[in-house]
Amino acid sequence: MNVSTAGSISGNANYVGGIAGNISRAGIVAESKSSVSILVTNSGVGGIAGSSSGFVLNSYNTGSVQGTNHTGGVVGDGNGAIVNCYNSGNISSTTSRVGGIMGRATSGAKIYNCFMSGNVTGVHNAGSEVGPIIGGTDQGTWSNCHYSSTSAITNTGTGNAINTSNGTSVPVANFNNLAIAPL
Repeated sequence: MNVSTAGSISGNANYVGGIAGNISRAGIVAESKSSVSILVTNSGVGGIAGSSSGFVLNSYNTGSVQGTNHTGGVVGDGNGAIVNCYNSGNISSTTSRVGGIMGRATSGAKIYNCFMSGNVTGVHNAGSEVGPIIGGTDQGTWSNCHYSSTSAITNTGTGNAINTSNGTSVPVANFNNLAIAPL
């Protein structure tokens, strides 16, 4: 696809992304980048796509993303595949399911070979659905995902729990020296 976007988006809509609002099951976003600053007061907000059942490949986001729920650095919500992607933008949500790569990974979602170096902030009072890779997962899978050891992952909800089970913290300087570096 090879799309490059910049600028800003603000409003009150579901499924808002820097490149696409929704990627359908047969849809593909590849070799693309977004540096869009997004401020949306609703659900399903992502640096590349608000929602995805399709594929996001070899793409990255550098823009800040702020939503209400299901907010992610690459994809906000969905069951698609995210492969060889990274996010360096700061991601925040006024509620839960906020992640550096994907806010909410539903059944069938696959996240592979991804890296996050921004900060993630959310509010989840009942658990730990704020994370550096995935905020909350409903049976999504992931492999070889990493986040910067200098990234701040913050849950301002009761208990302040965060979800770091779906990624490994590494220094950015060492990232490209990993056995299977994502990018």
